[in-house]
Amino acid sequence: MLRCALVTTVLLAAGATSSASAAGPPLTEPADRLAGALGCTSELRGAQRTPVLLVHGTGTTVEESWRSGYLHALPQEGIVACAVQLPARSMDDIQIASEYVVSAVRRMAAASGRKIAILGHSQGGLEPLWALRWWPDLPGLVEDAIGLAVPYNGTEQANDRCQQPCQPAVWQMRRGSRFMTALRAAPVPRGPAYTSIATVFDQLATPAPAASRLEGARNLVLQDLCNGRPVDHVGLVYDNLTYQLVLDAIGHPGPADPARLPAGICQTTTLAVDVRTFAQDSGAGAANLVAAFTFSPTVPAEPALFCYADPASPRGAGTICPAGAAGGAPRSPPRTAPRLRLQVSPRTVRAGRWVRLRFRVTSTGASPAGRARHVAAPGATVRIAGRAVRTGRTGRASLLVRFARPGAHRARASRRGARAATATVFALRSPRRPRFTG
Repeated sequence: MLRCALVTTVLLAAGATSSASAAGPPLTEPADRLAGALGCTSELRGAQRTPVLLVHGTGTTVEESWRSGYLHALPQEGIVACAVQLPARSMDDIQIASEYVVSAVRRMAAASGRKIAILGHSQGGLEPLWALRWWPDLPGLVEDAIGLAVPYNGTEQANDRCQQPCQPAVWQMRRGSRFMTALRAAPVPRGPAYTSIATVFDQLATPAPAASRLEGARNLVLQDLCNGRPVDHVGLVYDNLTYQLVLDAIGHPGPADPARLPAGICQTTTLAVDVRTFAQDSGAGAANLVAAFTFSPTVPAEPALFCYADPASPRGAGTICPAGAAGGAPRSPPRTAPRLRLQVSPRTVRAGRWVRLRFRVTSTGASPAGRARHVAAPGATVRIAGRAVRTGRTGRASLLVRFARPGAHRARASRRGARAATATVFALRSPRRPRFTG
């Protein structure tokens, strides 16, 4: 997992382990990956002001989104800034990416001994809201949740793009997607103050600014404050008006209040950027965004909801389900039984071709200290595409499979006395050339 080159910190271990909390669904990503994804500009212990967690958007990285701007400017205000590197440039399942935010919030709060603020740009505002929605310990750890050009209502750009196979996160950001429906099924969790900042010139979160309106938040449009301000979707991360609103939200109880902005703010342009890296980061960000949409693996359908978020699941919404299990999985044994966890590789294959799928099945339960544990699950049966294989003593197995038709194919792992787990393999049409349709 990449980490920002400018970001180093020492995080307290007490209470920070991602699996240590019994609140909410278990985290399916390995603990070392979750820990390695977070970095900070300085040590969190003894922070005098509210620390800020920065969450980047689709197709980008910590360096490209934050290094030259907020990671440079916030420390000059005496604010410890942390950033979390989401996997696969945030092109994969947002439900998985949200686990990195859950872990980061817990670690930062434990290390600083105080509540934190979260600032997300574009898709980077969806992960924090999803995390606050489903992990009930998080709202008590967050003081402010601030979004910049976040498609809280989905974006028409995603609906247009996914007329053909597209990336998992893009499927989820469609207006009316299952993910968006689950995200907005209840009011925003009580506790944090919510601020949403949008621009009418947003070309990605559309229709603008309506796509970024969040019920229960202070919704601010830059052009309502500074007439005609020429800021687009990407420009928000360097805009000084936006930056001053963020500082206002962090520095005062409740959401941002434009009435507290300094005089003459509309005559300013960018925040104090790091001129040593600005050209490199902004140029790389634009080029790599296009590359991410061109070459990142696509899937033919929206990823299934994890069963904790799926009201159609036999377990019901809001329950703790087998780690990584998707909604609609067969009814499981009682909750006292150990849970299975199924990992499959590769997750994306070509239809009509033979491919060897590799499976790893572990058993997940709770130790006396309340911490989750993962141990190999030998003798588990994995079924997919009408074929089955049994795991060995290390909990691993492989199977040669050919998917005749493209689509999503469910693998299921079961073992007597344990709750089953599922994983999805996506079969793509073959051959298919990647194509950017932005």
